[in-house]
Amino acid sequence: MESRLGLGSSFFLFFPIMKEQVQHKHEKTNESQKNSHESNVLLVEDQKEVLQLAKKILQHLGYGVVAAENGHEAISIVKEGSQQIDCVLTDLSMPGMDGWETIASLKDMNSEIPVILASGYDEMTLAQDKKRKDPDAFIQKPYQMAELKTALRQIMS
Repeated sequence: MESRLGLGSSFFLFFPIMKEQVQHKHEKTNESQKNSHESNVLLVEDQKEVLQLAKKILQHLGYGVVAAENGHEAISIVKEGSQQIDCVLTDLSMPGMDGWETIASLKDMNSEIPVILASGYDEMTLAQDKKRKDPDAFIQKPYQMAELKTALRQIMS
């Protein structure tokens, strides 16, 4: 630092040269945006607030989202076939058609479609359910973005 009365001050900063390339946060965001809408997730959730939040999380992670408020609507979307569905994220407890029935119907239509089951019940409790149709992954509600991201990567790879 140099300072002269009436002339002002000058500051000199010296930084060491780095050998490694540093990836900035905005580069990660651009990578996520690059994958945006390459994979569509069918989101099945009967609670509107949870549906909207999960939709925002999925979009933030770079996925396209097709939303259904119940199992019957999800089945109709898949039968219609107008939208590409690469993965399903479904709630377990829904009126009318629960998550087990939704998974079974979806797997009957396309056995290759990966499904994530989300529930407030723990996985051990669900394992005892006689209606169980094994999902490809399970996440317990309330789930965090990192947990959902991990489950999606696991079943989409």
